Amino acid sequence: MVNESLTEKELAERAGVTPDFVHRLGDLGIIVSAEGGEGYPASDARRVRVAQACERAGLPLDGMGKAIGEGRLSFAFLEASQYEWAGYSGKTYRQVFDELGRPS
Repeated sequence: MVNESLTEKELAERAGVTPDFVHRLGDLGIIVSAEGGEGYPASDARRVRVAQACERAGLPLDGMGKAIGEGRLSFAFLEASQYEWAGYSGKTYRQVFDELGRPS
C-alpha cells in the first residue's frame, strides 16, 4: 500500500470529499501529484482530511497553500508511522461490528 497511487477521483472518495476539492488542493500546492503527475499517493488522503478540517475551522485554503509554498507550513508529519495505524476500508463501523457479531 505504500506505493499505491490514486486518481483525483479515488483520492476524493478515500478522503470523503469532492474531486473538485482535491483538484483545488492540488492547484494550491497543498497536495502534490506523484512524480510524473500520475496520481496521488494514498497517504494524501490524510492531508486532504486535515486541510478540510483546517478550512472548516476558519483557515483559508489559499493561505495554507501559500504557507506551504513558503516553507512555513508542512503536513509532512502525517507521513509518520503513528498515522498509519489502520488501513483504508470502505466498511462502516456498524458493518464491521455486525461481521464480528458485536452490538453496535
